[in-house]
Amino acid sequence: SICDYNLDFLKEVIPRYDNFPEEEYEKTLQNALDEPRKGVSYKLQKVLEALYRKEKKTEGKVDFETYVQGVYFELVLQAANQRLQVLSEGRYSLRHREEASNRRSQAGLEMLVFDRDTGKERDVKSLSGGETFLASLSMALGFSDVIQAQAAGGVSIDAMFIDEGFGSLDEEKVQKALEVLGKLASDDRLIGVISHVDQLKEAIERQIVVESTPSGSRATLHC
Repeated sequence: SICDYNLDFLKEVIPRYDNFPEEEYEKTLQNALDEPRKGVSYKLQKVLEALYRKEKKTEGKVDFETYVQGVYFELVLQAANQRLQVLSEGRYSLRHREEASNRRSQAGLEMLVFDRDTGKERDVKSLSGGETFLASLSMALGFSDVIQAQAAGGVSIDAMFIDEGFGSLDEEKVQKALEVLGKLASDDRLIGVISHVDQLKEAIERQIVVESTPSGSRATLHC
């Protein structure tokens, strides 16, 4: 919802064009922020979209909400790439696709991956299973970083659980992933990993081991 954005952020993404008086411009943006949580009125939404189109000259190719999401998406990609650079040993970085992958959809939150080995961009769908897991992990961590940095009121994400994916990695990449997660855990976050990979069992001291028995599943705590 647009109600989640503050006035300074809206000024950033919807600059005032010359013919729009400063006082009226700020009042319009503030009215949008003051709307009830249920959503922004149709009229205010259209005024804001008009401001955005006037400045960006997009001619409606990307709607306002997608554009604002795109601004945050860029921040998430920047944070995610800091993680992915480590996990991929500098080979991959994620980029925002500026044009839609097909003519029937809007350009919005689609991604490309830049491969340093080839010097070219390609679709993220071309990544292998293990590479996709590393990219997904990087995005999740980047999203967490941005939420905590941008959200008003000091939102803190103290716990994160990762369900599988490690089985698609070789030993070296598993170790790098563990190093990144270990750094997060040392920053007073709880990191939970759900996996059957033996290398993880050896590396993680505190475990909840779930075993199947004839009478049902049994969980045992290992500290």
